[in-house]
Amino acid sequence: MGRYTVDLVEYDPGWPLRYEAARAELVQALGNELVVDVHHIGSTSVPGMIAKPTIDIALVVWSIEAFIANVDAVVALGYEYRPAAKFHDEHLFLRRIEGGERTHHLHVVSATCRDLDDWIEFRDVLRRSSDAVRRYSESKCALAAQHYSDRGAYVDGKTPIVEKLLAEAREGRL
Repeated sequence: MGRYTVDLVEYDPGWPLRYEAARAELVQALGNELVVDVHHIGSTSVPGMIAKPTIDIALVVWSIEAFIANVDAVVALGYEYRPAAKFHDEHLFLRRIEGGERTHHLHVVSATCRDLDDWIEFRDVLRRSSDAVRRYSESKCALAAQHYSDRGAYVDGKTPIVEKLLAEAREGRL
């Protein structure tokens, strides 16, 4: 497995424990006055789902500016902070790399960030629908084969199936 490749593995029942440990570290490092909530998102949060073995975390904070002012506490936990790594003003991205492998993705979002509801809704759709898991897994496998050395293309390629599954869930078809 490589830092820049797309390596999918079978579900690991240890993933929720790794998330809980990371969540506890983050809350302890930042404190309740900054942290609104923390969520396990992404494929590692779905029992039985194949995934890249990287724990995706949504860290909801009261203020992105306040988080940046306290980012050294998160860097001390092993996360890489790159100021340019943000999706928009309400969504920062940090990663933890151990032994050359990505172990955690940290999505830091404000409490008003529009991305958060979709992440949680998609996770919950996958948790309750084996059909959604099957279809998403098939798509992920095909994309991983096509874009093995290009994580960006792999991630971008998942957008249509994610949007389709969310739309079907919102229409009551999943």
